[in-house]
Amino acid sequence: MFRGVVRNLLPTFTMSEDTKISINGHTFRITWSSVIHIGVTIIALLGIYFTTTGRLDKSERHLVELDKRADIGQDQRDRMDREGTRRSHEIDAMQQQLLEAHTAQLAEFNRKLGDMMPKVDKIDANVLWLMGKQLEARK
Repeated sequence: MFRGVVRNLLPTFTMSEDTKISINGHTFRITWSSVIHIGVTIIALLGIYFTTTGRLDKSERHLVELDKRADIGQDQRDRMDREGTRRSHEIDAMQQQLLEAHTAQLAEFNRKLGDMMPKVDKIDANVLWLMGKQLEARK
């Protein structure tokens, strides 16, 4: 069916061999292949244009969405700062008492450890002397 339509319309639309255009002294012969080539080029250019425009529009929408998300996040941070998030970083009286007690315990432990160090050094020297004597006795 399609071939019949094309066969019937083709003689109507065929260009004669003398279809020529002259521009600035140059003569151009126009054929169906030229028309098809121009049509395909125009369609390709339109496709590239609409594809690029679509991608740019999509990128713009994405950037606007990211800006909205950033604004929402900043609003939430500001609200949390106003409503007391900073308070969570402050130390109350009970925590302060515990910190002071633990600090005192740690200072006491360090002091006792410092007092024990000469004794430990003396014990270490005595153990080494005993080990040396035991090795001498085995020889």
